[in-house]
Formats: sequence, C-alpha cells, structure tokens
Amino acid sequence: AVEVAALAGPHYDLERFGLRFVPTPLHADVLLVVGALGRNMAEAVERALACMPEPRWVVAVGDCAADGGPFRG
Repeated sequence: AVEVAALAGPHYDLERFGLRFVPTPLHADVLLVVGALGRNMAEAVERALACMPEPRWVVAVGDCAADGGPFRG
C-alpha cells in the first residue's frame, strides 16, 4: 500500500497519463486490491465494486492480493 500511495506523488506524476486517485468508488474506473483479501474484507470490496460505474476493472497488486500469498486458504 505504501508503494501505491507513493504513485500519487510528484515524482511519478501519474496524472500526465490521465490516472488519478479518487476518494470514492462512485468516480473510479479501477479498484486496486492491495494485500491479502480476507473474509472480513470481501464484503467491503464487493460493495465498493457495486458502487463503481461500468465499465470497471479490478487490479490485484502483489502476490497476496492475487492468490493469497502466505495467507492462502
């Protein structure tokens, strides 16, 4: 999550590519999932995704988000 937060800084300047972080899923096109997604967070992710307008994407950042990493199962 620290690395993703650093992307918003002036060093990377993602806005030059048309990318910016928004405070609410109502204005988002992409949902970044960072870290392991446990059962207690699944509902929050599903609710955030439901608020996003179509078309929408979910991007898993890192091993833990993609397949659970050491927390798998």
